[in-house]
Amino acid sequence: MREKHKLSGYFLILEEKSNKYNNYVVCQDCIRVLGREEAMKQKFTNTKRACTKHLENCPHWAERHTPEQTLEIIQKAMAYGSKNPYKRQRIVESEVEENLQSKSPSLTPVLLI
Repeated sequence: MREKHKLSGYFLILEEKSNKYNNYVVCQDCIRVLGREEAMKQKFTNTKRACTKHLENCPHWAERHTPEQTLEIIQKAMAYGSKNPYKRQRIVESEVEENLQSKSPSLTPVLLI
């Protein structure tokens, strides 16, 4: 059996399989706020990329974590177990960082015209 990725601790891993290799997961913060039944409707595949995307966009996660904490958690998870990331993975990681920085008004001043 494969080792879990470092974001698995923030999600409830379900027994139900999404494909031959991956199970479905549900965000622990979504369960806390919405309740188990409603959160189960938002399940998705347990991959590092899908979990990262969810944490970036989850309002329930954002209530308990700052954008800086989120970025640090995601960067540690992406770095774990990868010696030399593929070009596509490096692009995704930079997109994650840009996305999180754009959500934090203290990091990036925005001028509206």
